[in-house]
Amino acid sequence: MGFKAKGISTAHSDVKYFEEKKVALMDLINMPLTIIDFQGGIKTCKGENRYCILAENCTTGEKVKFFTTSKQLTDTLDEARKAHEQKGDIFPVEGVVIRRKNLGEGHACFYFDEYQQPQ
Repeated sequence: MGFKAKGISTAHSDVKYFEEKKVALMDLINMPLTIIDFQGGIKTCKGENRYCILAENCTTGEKVKFFTTSKQLTDTLDEARKAHEQKGDIFPVEGVVIRRKNLGEGHACFYFDEYQQPQ
């Protein structure tokens, strides 16, 4: 008899671990996406306070996850989470793309933008 059958929870964390395939943020630049969910404050081998974002590629239908510390992305997600908690019905967010802006000297920032259908 397992833990569950004995009434013992094995889920003791509020941290979401998305099971989808991990991809690099750069692989998603300019692709139409649906942002499904995210988890902030995650510690990885690349650092602390990273965000794990669950997204669906609108072209292929594949669900993937990626990690970021981009201030513009994380601020937008935090604002969306607050709105979701107050009003509900924010997630999923459809029709977005992630853009990359070069800042010079090897630096760049990433931000969410609205997807525009090619004409």
